[in-house]
Amino acid sequence: MESQISIILQGPISSKDFHDQIKHNILFTSNNFNILLSSTQDLSTNTTINIIPIVLRTLLDTNGKPNNVLFQILSTQNGLKQCDTPYVVKMRTDHSLSDTRFLAPLQRTTPSPYTFFKEKIRITNFFVRDPLKVPYLFHLSDVILFGRTEDMRLLWGTELPAAESLLQDGKGYFSLFGNEAGITRFREVPEQTVTLRWLERMGFPIHLPHPCATRYSWFKLWENVLTANFELVDARDSGVVFPTHFYHADKRHNTLLTPAAFEEMRAAPGSLLRYARLLFHKYIGVWFSAHYWCVTGWLCLRRIAPGRAEKIKKRVFQSTGCRRPGGQEPGGLPPP
Repeated sequence: MESQISIILQGPISSKDFHDQIKHNILFTSNNFNILLSSTQDLSTNTTINIIPIVLRTLLDTNGKPNNVLFQILSTQNGLKQCDTPYVVKMRTDHSLSDTRFLAPLQRTTPSPYTFFKEKIRITNFFVRDPLKVPYLFHLSDVILFGRTEDMRLLWGTELPAAESLLQDGKGYFSLFGNEAGITRFREVPEQTVTLRWLERMGFPIHLPHPCATRYSWFKLWENVLTANFELVDARDSGVVFPTHFYHADKRHNTLLTPAAFEEMRAAPGSLLRYARLLFHKYIGVWFSAHYWCVTGWLCLRRIAPGRAEKIKKRVFQSTGCRRPGGQEPGGLPPP
């Protein structure tokens, strides 16, 4: 099976880190895989691995955080163009494989109006959000995927969206109700951008006004599409070695879709009862979440006293444990 699989390493990396990763990854050193490095950096290296440099401008949010979805789409597409094997793994450059569990034979899909692949693409639950815990629909894991090359090209085959199409209308969405995305001018988080551009090409155009927007028709579509086309495995038992901060990013909030919750979703995708549970959490249950009040407080602080916000945030958010991993600004769910 290994000779039929290419591995696309996608994203930025230093030459030293790259060589260390190759050295310590038993799968790569076995020489059974076709390795493609599709990077956002033009690297000088002595390896025989195919390096595909990318040059794009970074999109910045109003809160200063970068949105690298254009880099991700283009670097993944460039890697897939070079792939000549039946199957492919797309993984970030800071990931590695400890064994072959993630590369087990894939499941055949079942024909349905929501089925678009011949075999299910395998993903981990880093970072698929459970819509019953946080109202992010179409939030697919994009850090590591394994599937048929043709299916992966279908998923990632969008034209690069214009930067303006990713922005919210007007001054952006500001609401104390049903909003867990914090302060952002983007109508989608990057995971949603990848999923929605794919669904648009499949005949399901969805235009979210903001990342936490929900409708029953969208909810039903997402749960049916997710369960029909993807296989979800527990990240901690996948054979994938993730960066250390991945394992801690969701501990306080527990918003990841677990394999057990995924099986519950598969049993009744898009049911009205499940959507009622989403609405309950989005508008009622969330009021008992410390994280929600952290986000809400930050929204109000930035609107009322933006000049003082930067001075106050370290003391307030660090003392309440709401600061995001890596010292990043509060105002949303913890990122990968």
